[in-house]
Order: sequence, then structure tokens, then C-alpha cells
Amino acid sequence: MFDHIPPVAGIYAIVNTITGHRYVGQAKNMNARVRSHVRELDKGTHRTSEQRLLQNAWTEFGREAFEIIILEIVPDNRAATNYHVRPDDLSLAEHFYINERSEYNADKRIVRDEFISLIDARAWRESQGL
Repeated sequence: MFDHIPPVAGIYAIVNTITGHRYVGQAKNMNARVRSHVRELDKGTHRTSEQRLLQNAWTEFGREAFEIIILEIVPDNRAATNYHVRPDDLSLAEHFYINERSEYNADKRIVRDEFISLIDARAWRESQGL
């Protein structure tokens, strides 16, 4: 289920193949983070929100109804970023993808409103020279 997910930083989605709904997340190591999600979901202890949207769907539809996809590989620049001046690239990209479509993410606000222009400009890609 997650062998194709590399151990690099980026944005991933856990997708319900029946409904098309998805959970979007960021990680410094996507493979390790996805494995953690699946372990918790299988045990019924996943708590990404008070509403437990992803856990409820996982319980209802079963593991076989979900796939994990990479939305974008985004280098982790948190150590070199002062969040008060500019959020890190992973947070900017996650905000973009969550607000693009993420039915299982209860919190859609990852970065403060003052940084929305960076998201609109896809600023995390500029940092990578894309």
C-alpha cells in the first residue's frame, strides 16, 4: 500500500477510491508518515481531527478502499525558515492542496491569511527553481 511512497519530504493524499474523498498531509518523510497513518487507522486510533473524518471512513469502507498518492515532492526547508516572515514550503504546499480538495481534513487553514498570496503564487515551487 505504501511501498511506492519514497522516504522524502512532500505532500501526500490518502484517497477513498469509492467516494473520491481524500485526506491531505505533509511530511519530512512521506513513507514513514503514511505508515504511521495506516497503523493508526487499522487500529482505529487515528485522530487527525476531533471529528475523526478519515478514521470513520476507513472503518466504514475498509483498508482496501483506500490508496495513497504523492501530490508533490517538496523539499523540507523548515530549518532555514522564519515562520513570522515566510512559512516553510511544506506548509505552503499543504495549505494549497488541502484547500484544493480534501474532504477528510477538518482544518483547512495551515498558514495565516497574510501569506495567502504566497500560496496563490505557488511560492514553494519558486524556492526549488521550478
